[in-house]
Amino acid sequence: MNRLSLRQQIFLGAGLSLAMLITIALLFNVFARELRDRDRSVTHTREVISYAHALSAATTKLENNLAAYVLTGDESFHNQFGSTLGDYSAQLTTLRLLVQDNPSQEKRLDGIVAAVEDWRTLIALPLINVRSQDASAAGMVSSAIGSGPAAVVEREIQQFIGVEEDLLNERQKAAADALSRMEMFTAIGTLFTLVLTLVMGSIIAGRIATPVSRVVAAAQRLAEGNLSQRVEAADGTNEVAVLARSFDRMADRITQTRQSLVAERDRLEAVLDATDDAILMEDAQGRQVVVNERFAEFFGIPQEKVVGMAGRDLRKHIMQCVSDPQAYERQVRDMFSDPGRVFQGYLEVVFPTPRTLYWFSAPVHSQDGQIIGRISASRDVTKEREVDRMKTEFVSQVSHELRTPLTSIKGFTDLILDGDAGEINDEQREYLGIVKQNADRLVALINDLLDISRLELGHVQLNIQPVDLSEVVRIVVTSLSPQIEQKSQSLTLQVEPGLPPVLADRDRLIQVVTNLVSNAYKYTPAGGAIRIEARPDNGLARVSVSDSGAGISPEDQQKLFTRFYRVDSSLTREVGGTGLGLSIVKSIVELHSGTISVDSELGKGSTFSFTVPLAALPEVTVDRRRPTADGRQPSAVSQTILVIEDEPAIAQLIRRYLERAGYKVASAGSAEEALEQLRQGVPDLVTLDINLPGIDGFDLAERLAESPETSKVPILVISVMHDDPRGLKLGLVHALPKPIDQEQLVKKVSGMLEQSLEGRCWSWTTIRGCASS
Repeated sequence: MNRLSLRQQIFLGAGLSLAMLITIALLFNVFARELRDRDRSVTHTREVISYAHALSAATTKLENNLAAYVLTGDESFHNQFGSTLGDYSAQLTTLRLLVQDNPSQEKRLDGIVAAVEDWRTLIALPLINVRSQDASAAGMVSSAIGSGPAAVVEREIQQFIGVEEDLLNERQKAAADALSRMEMFTAIGTLFTLVLTLVMGSIIAGRIATPVSRVVAAAQRLAEGNLSQRVEAADGTNEVAVLARSFDRMADRITQTRQSLVAERDRLEAVLDATDDAILMEDAQGRQVVVNERFAEFFGIPQEKVVGMAGRDLRKHIMQCVSDPQAYERQVRDMFSDPGRVFQGYLEVVFPTPRTLYWFSAPVHSQDGQIIGRISASRDVTKEREVDRMKTEFVSQVSHELRTPLTSIKGFTDLILDGDAGEINDEQREYLGIVKQNADRLVALINDLLDISRLELGHVQLNIQPVDLSEVVRIVVTSLSPQIEQKSQSLTLQVEPGLPPVLADRDRLIQVVTNLVSNAYKYTPAGGAIRIEARPDNGLARVSVSDSGAGISPEDQQKLFTRFYRVDSSLTREVGGTGLGLSIVKSIVELHSGTISVDSELGKGSTFSFTVPLAALPEVTVDRRRPTADGRQPSAVSQTILVIEDEPAIAQLIRRYLERAGYKVASAGSAEEALEQLRQGVPDLVTLDINLPGIDGFDLAERLAESPETSKVPILVISVMHDDPRGLKLGLVHALPKPIDQEQLVKKVSGMLEQSLEGRCWSWTTIRGCASS
């Protein structure tokens, strides 16, 4: 039967059961016909007996009617005799028809008919004739009644009935036997059919259920991970055998696939473990599904523990490993607030090993675009950051060293051009102008490099105070107006009336606006238009600088604020530049908690906009005295300034600038020399270089603050380290960078001395120096 299909096996079993039922039905029909025949024969015999009894009764009635007529002569009895004799003949005819299949009974019936006929002709008719003729014949009747042919008829009828009753008993017994046989056959046939059906059903069910059960059991064990489980089905072509063999093939394929996946996973894990980056993938339900050894190493947690860990539990662990848990928590919150966001930043890890990590995280999409998780990669950039720091410090140091000779070159060039060394001819003035121009360019480059290095090192410390934004814009416009007019460019300035002051570092704000306006001037052709606008914007001040230049492509706009990036065009190559300006501007604006953006279209110009917070209080303005017509300050003749500078050339340059402004100037090349001069007399103001031999400028400033005689002397820092955070911590809020600009120096000194005379110079217990001008 293994060669038969399940359908064929089921049909075979059903067919056998059906054939048995048909056989039983056919035999039952045979028995039923026999039973019906037996029943009809019994009924026939009973009918014969009934007619025989009726014939016997008719015989008696004939004798009685004859006797009554003979005895009474009543014609009604004679009529009844005639009527009964007619019925008697009809009954004989019917009875003859009923027994025509029984010759013996038919012969006996013939004897009865003959005897009746003899009685009728020999006795009945003569008596009737006699009675009708002679009433005295009645006596003859009594002797004739009950004897002769009548007695013979009655005897023959009783014998006839006896034979029929015997036949009835025989036929009833045969019918009962037939009924018993049919009942027994029906019971046996039904029982046999049931047994056959159960046996066939059991056989077929066994041939189906047993292998199916094996398949089910094997499938359950396979689902539990037992990939070696097989059904090992017997040969056959039925569906169960095919199913079993298919299951075994499926199990083989699953095993092969599992082995391939395991091998692929092992290769992937090997690749992930070989990389220097820490890799982590989280699924859509927040469970960790992929992690490599580097991640476990970076964050001090076993690799096997991370797999399956909930994201919130893992992030709690990471928060214990980083230097600033709150900042990390904010980063994670911002990242998960937008599931499609790509995030990158830095993590300072302090446990288990201090290191700096560059962290990158991005969503993982399925082929249909659905987000199925998030992958994060962390790279150890500790060495790179250290190299960057060393590079930045080197650039800063070199830039500082370059500023010293540049200060002398630029300063003494200015003095020669101003005629301080005597008259010069036009050719000399042209050559010195070229020197001055390139020195200014070199100073600008060094300033940019210093700013970048300070920003990278986090050494930029802002002097935040209320600043009049309109004044800042006017200062920038005044300084750049000559260049703008030289290119015949139109400049529109729109500052909204009543614009509140902003909270900013005044000098840095001037630097930002100067850079943006300078770029607009550089990249706008002659005859173009520049527009500066300042207005309040939701608690911020928004400054926009627009130009009618060539515009910037969308691709370049995305990289515009990147360090050293410059738009590649003939105009930018002609203008030149380092590509640092906008990067510095962006960093300064962000230090002020502001934002900067660009809106530009090729051929239609550009608009740069930045925001800074508005101040709650208006800026305190200070009236400043202006120099006299000859450039000398009104009270400069009686004021003394001590210049503390270790570079003799720069000390001489500062001295010359201040003496030209009318101040009395003394100088000291070291802190020790300065302290000696201060013991002899206290000046009205001190200019201080920070990089002094021996005692540096910061230590000297602290000593001056501790001495009652010098604690209220205003100090102006003139140094390449003019914005060092230590200076602000000491209260040294007044500083000028090197190279020195003569006009800025004189203006700064004049303002500080004026504030000192007005009593607005504060003690060291609050802030060192005078109120910022």
